[in-house]
Amino acid sequence: GQYRSLFRHWGALKRQQVKQWEAEHADHLPFSAVSGTSPLDPVWRQSARGEVAKIPERVAAILLWDLRKCYEHAVHTILQRQARRHAFPLTVFRVSLRS
Repeated sequence: GQYRSLFRHWGALKRQQVKQWEAEHADHLPFSAVSGTSPLDPVWRQSARGEVAKIPERVAAILLWDLRKCYEHAVHTILQRQARRHAFPLTVFRVSLRS
């Protein structure tokens, strides 16, 4: 209904702000769901780390977690702290949590 339409228009207005944030902050390894990356990128990175760990006296543990339902269990104060740490636009962050 109207909420979806309003949210889509608001999202279109904020798209450039988020793309700018992404260009400035999301180019390092913890962020996998950004433009130009594949969901398989973290899998390949972990695989490469595992191969490096085969070098004598190196150890690695690989944990890949399906985050499909992660938002149901996320602690909002921790998410907000991380959003601030990474200078994510807080207005976009708050609306994203509520949608």
